[in-house]
Amino acid sequence: MKIRMNQVAVLVLFSSLMTGCVKSGSSTESGVAAAIGEEKITTTQVEKVFKERYYDVILDNLIDNRLLEIKAKELGIQQVNDPDEKKLNGLQGELQQRKFLLKAILMKTLDDNTLKKFYGEQKGELESLSSIRARVYKIDHQLASKFITLHQNEKDHTKLEKELGIATSQIESVEVTFDDPIYQQLRSLKTGEVTMVMQGQEHLIVLVEDIKSGEPLVWPKDRDKIAEAYLLTHTGEEQLKLLDKLRSEYKIQKRDVQALTIKTS
Repeated sequence: MKIRMNQVAVLVLFSSLMTGCVKSGSSTESGVAAAIGEEKITTTQVEKVFKERYYDVILDNLIDNRLLEIKAKELGIQQVNDPDEKKLNGLQGELQQRKFLLKAILMKTLDDNTLKKFYGEQKGELESLSSIRARVYKIDHQLASKFITLHQNEKDHTKLEKELGIATSQIESVEVTFDDPIYQQLRSLKTGEVTMVMQGQEHLIVLVEDIKSGEPLVWPKDRDKIAEAYLLTHTGEEQLKLLDKLRSEYKIQKRDVQALTIKTS
């Protein structure tokens, strides 16, 4: 089952309904979720819509999340390995956790024949993998547009930064490697070139400062790096295959939705 952001968001909301109570807005009348003048929307109507439209989607997402947790435990994968991830909570934290578990499990379970085939097909590209030292500008869209336009004539980025009043706190120098999400957006650029990239839902202005050639990857010595390169473009299909496999490995029993009651107050 393909996972979508809106499905996961609904999951969080519906989970709160399933495990707790939902306040009925300003109305204190029992069984009334909302009132528009004399017209009332009942909690029964709300429950009916959730059951008919979202129950299967939400339940499948919950099952998939639990299957990933079980598989990760079997493989000895800790659910959080990055101290910064511990700061995340709510929906963002759940999405980050799921992304981490998926990648960690796939890195350990990807079929070697698949990776060997990919290595053979992409060997020329994998031999030229590089890291890119980049200057990232976290500035608003209007300032970003000015920077890109002026950079076409003035190649000295320090002069532009001063001219446009870009503070040092708005600039970050980073090392971008091939497993970084924005690497593919930068790899075709030359030193000194600037572009706008997407990182999640955030727009970033990035200036390429230096490109460093990497060592050729060799199979099977660099199996993990080759697997990371493979997942850059094949995560979606491998995710579906993994979840289908896990669903077939474990006995899953679903309770009839009509037998469930959502508690409201």
